[in-house]
Amino acid sequence: MSKKNVRLIPAKPKENKKLRVAAYCRVSTSRPAQMRSLELQIYTYEKLIMDSNDLYGTNNITKRINK
Repeated sequence: MSKKNVRLIPAKPKENKKLRVAAYCRVSTSRPAQMRSLELQIYTYEKLIMDSNDLYGTNNITKRINK
């Protein structure tokens, strides 16, 4: 049996790139309790993104109310 030559190619180091993310927050009505829930969702996602070293996002908020 013949020996085969194996050449080891080292992996390239990953660049420290941040991942751009978008959060999707939603409630089903415009009642006060639902609006508070929406505020908490927005706060939670903003904090999560801002506290992360691997994520970034923009602060674009679109509001649509269906009646």
